[in-house]
Amino acid sequence: MKNEELVLNLIKEDKTLEEIINVSGLSIKDVYRILNNIKKMGYCLSKKYYYDGETEYKLMNNIGREEENILITSPKDNELEFMVISDLHFGSLYETPKLLNMIYDYCTKKNIHIILNCGDFIEGDINSLNIAIPPFKQINHALKIHPLSKDILNYLLLGNHDYSLLTNYGINIMETIKMRREDIIPIGFKEGIIKIKNDQIILQHPILHLKSSGINYAKALIIRGHGHATKVTIDTSNIIIYAPSLSKLNFNKCDFPGAIDLRIKMRKGIIEYVYIEELAIISNKIHTTNELNLYFGNNKSFKDRNCILNEEEYPKVLRKEK
Repeated sequence: MKNEELVLNLIKEDKTLEEIINVSGLSIKDVYRILNNIKKMGYCLSKKYYYDGETEYKLMNNIGREEENILITSPKDNELEFMVISDLHFGSLYETPKLLNMIYDYCTKKNIHIILNCGDFIEGDINSLNIAIPPFKQINHALKIHPLSKDILNYLLLGNHDYSLLTNYGINIMETIKMRREDIIPIGFKEGIIKIKNDQIILQHPILHLKSSGINYAKALIIRGHGHATKVTIDTSNIIIYAPSLSKLNFNKCDFPGAIDLRIKMRKGIIEYVYIEELAIISNKIHTTNELNLYFGNNKSFKDRNCILNEEEYPKVLRKEK
């Protein structure tokens, strides 16, 4: 219990995850294991996530509302960059973990710290012809081969294949991930919000028979999984980006697995421009196949908005610029 006591004390000293690793001399995997042990001991930990990939923990001393998915930014962070991936289908015959490692290398080189994953993390139990690993073993398999970096956070929306594990076996993948991987942040099934300053990004992945959470989609940037091919649609209020699959399960919709390098420009805390760079992985190399620059500001009102520069409810945690 010596390491658990050490990590608890570091949390009480407001140390970040990176600082806990550096001070303790423990590996990131060991720290994750110890954090899980601390939770099993009954301690409740709240977490804050930063645009630079950092995580900060607090001991909760009261019962409050469920944590919101807030991404904390610096006042200078008005041009943000994300990696968008979807439909990994771990445990299927079409999984491509090597390609996910390539995406991680790309993110490291480009200083991208936030990955948005739009669902179907595992194959689940929908099509027996595609299954390579028994459904109840797929979560363990996925978490074992999924890359791990102390500088990269994954916001993960769960899709219909992930949900099949719950309906068919009573296994909730979201709870397993929360216990074992601090760098993967499950934000729900079917749809979820990531709050950024005065605005938000909405992730979607269709799940039949599961009720909508009632999210307001007016004037929203929506990123949708499940389609296995990149597409962008614009209506009077929303930009909808359909993410490609980072697996070989593409239903002849596109020739290669891929991802999206997403950049947004914000003004007064509101998304104004959206820049999309479509990436395809061909012969073990990442290629840009399409680029699109969209103006989003004309659908939004900037007047009389109180801009959240760094999530004002956390004033003591302004981060150093990297």
